[in-house]
Amino acid sequence: MFGVRNILLVEDNEIDIAIIKYVLSSGERDNKLMVKKDGAEALAYLQEEYKTQNGGLPDLIILDLNIPSISGIDFLKQTKSISYLRRIPIVVLTASDIDWDVSTTYDFYANCFIKKPTNTEDMVNVIKNIEHFWCNTVQLPPNVQF
Repeated sequence: MFGVRNILLVEDNEIDIAIIKYVLSSGERDNKLMVKKDGAEALAYLQEEYKTQNGGLPDLIILDLNIPSISGIDFLKQTKSISYLRRIPIVVLTASDIDWDVSTTYDFYANCFIKKPTNTEDMVNVIKNIEHFWCNTVQLPPNVQF
């Protein structure tokens, strides 16, 4: 239905990274996954992609809130304040279920908030659902370089 999606995963937990990589590499489509382990590195990557247009900006960002350098909340706030990045959907996938975190992510225009499951089978199912919805069901904005 839709073409290959470029997905940026901003996550520092190696187990979660491995699960997400596995599911997305064996999923419904051949998505391209880029992993950055802290907020500053991810933001620098996005800015570099915009400048050089190497592989294009991601079509989707999966973001953990508890990451080093720049927190997930600050990454979200900065990303959504930059004109050429604000249309990229951001799925917050985090262990937190604190009301403040949920409210704040939506205040800074996260597209959805998902609490990470505590077991592998449920995590696999959540990632499959994210892939199905964001890569196969919704029509994302074109990846236009401004």
